[in-house]
Amino acid sequence: MSNSYRQILVSSGMMGGLQGVRLVVGIVQAKVVAVLLGASGTGLFSVYASFLNLGESLFGLGTAGSGVRQIAALAGRDDRNALARAMYVQIGVSIVLGIVGGAAFLLVRVPLEAGMAGGNVLSAAMPFLAASLMVTIASGAPLVIMQGMRKIDRLVMASAWGTLTGAITGVILIYFLRKDGIAPAFLGQALCSGLAALWFYRRLHPPRVTVSLRQFADGFASLIRLGFGFMATALFMAGTAYGIRLYLLRFAGLDATGLYQAAWTLSSFYGSMILQAMGTDFFPRISALSGDHQALNQKVNEQVEIGLILLLPGMLACAVAAPLILRLLYTAEFAMAVPAARWMTAGIMLRALAWPLAYMPLAMNRPRITARAEGCYAAITLALSYPAIRWGGLEGAAIVYVVSSLIYVAVSLVIARRLTGFTWSPSAKKLMVWLYASGGIVYFFLLVGQGRGWILASVLVTMVITIGCGWRAWHLIKPPRATCTN
Repeated sequence: MSNSYRQILVSSGMMGGLQGVRLVVGIVQAKVVAVLLGASGTGLFSVYASFLNLGESLFGLGTAGSGVRQIAALAGRDDRNALARAMYVQIGVSIVLGIVGGAAFLLVRVPLEAGMAGGNVLSAAMPFLAASLMVTIASGAPLVIMQGMRKIDRLVMASAWGTLTGAITGVILIYFLRKDGIAPAFLGQALCSGLAALWFYRRLHPPRVTVSLRQFADGFASLIRLGFGFMATALFMAGTAYGIRLYLLRFAGLDATGLYQAAWTLSSFYGSMILQAMGTDFFPRISALSGDHQALNQKVNEQVEIGLILLLPGMLACAVAAPLILRLLYTAEFAMAVPAARWMTAGIMLRALAWPLAYMPLAMNRPRITARAEGCYAAITLALSYPAIRWGGLEGAAIVYVVSSLIYVAVSLVIARRLTGFTWSPSAKKLMVWLYASGGIVYFFLLVGQGRGWILASVLVTMVITIGCGWRAWHLIKPPRATCTN
């Protein structure tokens, strides 16, 4: 068992390091753009990035996630030819979707030129953005294959090299071409990332197989069916976030909307980094076990334990240090976002219980369950947010996030039990009781006390929790003691 925990921690650490590299590179790149081009150049960079992200979500059709699941399931079997066919189908599907997405971007140029808001800006850059979208989607297949086969070391190296070389290329183009270099910079970044992914993919040496047109069509349909669950999740999440911000803008004003964004950034940064790092290895791991419910449940319980150990100390630290962090990231006026940030941090800590469970329907090729659950969750969240924001403003929106997180945990647990008979293991339950009880003490100090003594007490309890989680992690991964027999 210790070896399984060790694998989870090692892969999570590697992906966490990659997320850190991406964060640092992004900060440096944003700083360079701001210095060279000013606020208008930064705004233009943001517009292009948002447009590309939207295009990737729409035209990718969720096939990256479904491809990981399919590759992982086949990698666990002793059939190299079937695995190779799935790899080539994934590459072919990515190329087709990339071409379709790029062509669609070029077609969108016509209505943009006809007078849409921001149309002139986007229209002039559209050829570069279309090429960038095509390359990004098409070159995503090697990364999907490496993740599905759990070649985490190669995945990290390919992503890191692509990020670094792409950022350098983009900065050089912007330096010499100024604003005219922003759109070509996105294309340069996509090409660098694609070349890095292709380089490390070729080192896998996949066997050469023939894929018939019928096999390609069947594989395409299979990827789209499962990808629907991933795409629905992304769209519902984006729609919910957008709806809440519209409520805030209408009932609380633009300032409250900005404070909400600051609170969300503080509360979600660390949690998102940890959860994304763990998910890279966790999803293909449980996809390979989708037919063995007992083994699947064991892996989910192990992931719950590791997730709590890695996530909760950092989230409690963010809650305690929220006034300082908001002042450093923004300005003193953002101190008003501290209560909301702490409520949101509590919501993310609750969601840590449901996150591994939410992957189970997708790993078992049940995307409709995921789509229905996410749709219901989005509807409930928006329904609760309307009165809460209307009468409670910013803090009302944050409290709704905690309530909706509790609902999310309950729904995910019910679905998991119906699919595999899942229950939390005794060790996971003990860890939950200890962490959430001690975390509740920290929140009691933060919500009730106002003086330095209360803050100091919350800091001390957080330090004790962090040390305890470190001890627990070592206990889980340490090798068993050798026993001597006479």
